[in-house]
Amino acid sequence: RDKCIRNSFKKIGMRKTLVFYRGRAPHGQK
Repeated sequence: RDKCIRNSFKKIGMRKTLVFYRGRAPHGQK
């Protein structure tokens, strides 16, 4: 149960991070 929640949170976090990086750097630059 806890693992499922953590996995979902990790996936959402990764997605948000990707969107954040894409929004700030469309070319993939940090």
